[in-house]
Amino acid sequence: MNSQSQKLGIYAALIIGSIFIGGNIVGYAFTGLLTLLSFVFLCESIPWLKWIVAKTNTLIDIALFAFAFYSKVHFGPTIAMALLFAGIGYTLCYAPYVRATYGK
Repeated sequence: MNSQSQKLGIYAALIIGSIFIGGNIVGYAFTGLLTLLSFVFLCESIPWLKWIVAKTNTLIDIALFAFAFYSKVHFGPTIAMALLFAGIGYTLCYAPYVRATYGK
């Protein structure tokens, strides 16, 4: 099993593990997954946005997590947790994939 599929497995386990914890966390995880998927579809359809993802480094990943924590103060825990789940998926799965394949 390669590194990318391990990271995808970790993210899938995080989503599945949220099912066993409780209803609110499932909603957060589902909303975060949908947010991540919409961002992935947006990046895949706009070439210059995909180029930006490929050229950025992990500083952008850290900024996403900082924004997720900042949003808890202003938008509430639902949006903050959804952004946190989306950020985890972006950091673990999508950004490394794009940087490895498109960044070459």
